[in-house]
Amino acid sequence: METVLQLRPVEYNLISNDLRQVGFIAQEVQKLVPEVVTGIEGDISKGEVLGITYSNLVPVLAKAVQELNALNTQTQVDVNAKLSYATPANLILGNQSVKEVITSANVTVGDILTVRHLRGSSLTPVIETAPGSGKESVLRIIGTDISGVIEVRIGEMPTPSAILANIIYSIPYSTPPVVIITPGNANTASLMGSSSVFVGNNATSNFTINSNATPLTSNTAYKWYYQVIQ
Repeated sequence: METVLQLRPVEYNLISNDLRQVGFIAQEVQKLVPEVVTGIEGDISKGEVLGITYSNLVPVLAKAVQELNALNTQTQVDVNAKLSYATPANLILGNQSVKEVITSANVTVGDILTVRHLRGSSLTPVIETAPGSGKESVLRIIGTDISGVIEVRIGEMPTPSAILANIIYSIPYSTPPVVIITPGNANTASLMGSSSVFVGNNATSNFTINSNATPLTSNTAYKWYYQVIQ
């Protein structure tokens, strides 16, 4: 490709008939690709001139195109490597602009990471009933290990100061994360004082929602939004 880049296209008039032509100067081409230059340089009146067999330049041009294509392919690979990372190990981001990070492990950012949306890709956690939700209670969870919605319909005879629900992560955390729950409906928002609920056990594999001294009301639907941060 370097050879082709040094070729200098020119416009010239033929000495024999003054026709306008486009091509290369034989003397310049001879220094780069002597194999395509024919004749000898001398007395023009004796026909001692240099000429170029342009058809012989085709392999040179083809090789340049191949090298350019290989370079473009590698450049695209390099660009993709900078924009998207897929790694099974920990990934530490510096000041690069990263479009996408795909990893099965931790991502560590040295300063500030700004994203438009944060979306978990884990499976939905498992939710288990417990005495605090009463007999024949109905529990449902929608979301991922990062965030979602917990719905509990209290059954008969809920136990006070007990676990309402046990949420088991689909993938355990390396250390116990911070779990935040917020009311998701009016019934839940009205819980205060001795009837309030809270995050009880908080471990790497699960967290619980616990009732207080006053049990929740039977046959009533409660809803919480949860967010897990580590």
